[in-house]
Amino acid sequence: MLDEELLRQINRKLDEILARPDLPYWINLKEACRLKGLSYSTATNQPHLQPRHGVPDDWFLHRKVWRKTTILEWLEETDSPRQEVQ
Repeated sequence: MLDEELLRQINRKLDEILARPDLPYWINLKEACRLKGLSYSTATNQPHLQPRHGVPDDWFLHRKVWRKTTILEWLEETDSPRQEVQ
């Protein structure tokens, strides 16, 4: 049986996806930057600012693309550098 916290997380993800029917399933970097209000040229030169730190979910026509769920998570992240725990 699934943990209740896991079920809540799954339901929250589904709600986020259903709340944005305007977004396609696959999103390229240019569209992702537009959604976040980030300069496309800055993001291309600094992969740590890209979704999943520049690692695409897949490739389409030689361009990086990410799933809608990945982009929704990325939109919630801040662009400030992460502080390492010592």
